[in-house]
Amino acid sequence: MKKVKAPLPKALHQLTPAAPTADTAHAAYIGHRSRCRACTDPTKRCADGLRLGAGYLELLRQEPDRRAAQALAEQEQRRAERRQARQQPKRRAAEWADVDKAVKAADTQRIESVRGARGPIFGLTLLEDTPAELLKLPSGRVV
Repeated sequence: MKKVKAPLPKALHQLTPAAPTADTAHAAYIGHRSRCRACTDPTKRCADGLRLGAGYLELLRQEPDRRAAQALAEQEQRRAERRQARQQPKRRAAEWADVDKAVKAADTQRIESVRGARGPIFGLTLLEDTPAELLKLPSGRVV
């Protein structure tokens, strides 16, 4: 038998990085400025420092739109969850309505199979032995 090989994980350069936010871009820019020799001088900037600074400013401009879109997506998610929560009792009632007759038929068949039995069957209560008020369901129907 041949051993099934597990798939290899993606290489580091093939991974998709998380989308940058203004906070992460600012941290990257500040980190670069503190380590880069050219960027420590307030009058000079290296190409990487300029690129990081421009990226930070662009993300800072986009931040209000990103937050508004995120809030809208979260609001839509909450609406969908509320809609599903409202539909769940109706769906459950419909599922029980589909199997209600089959459950009653199985209960009747089970009771009929022990009706002529001899001797006590402990734990079994036949419907004719049960008072009528105990057979009423919360909906008011009688079993």
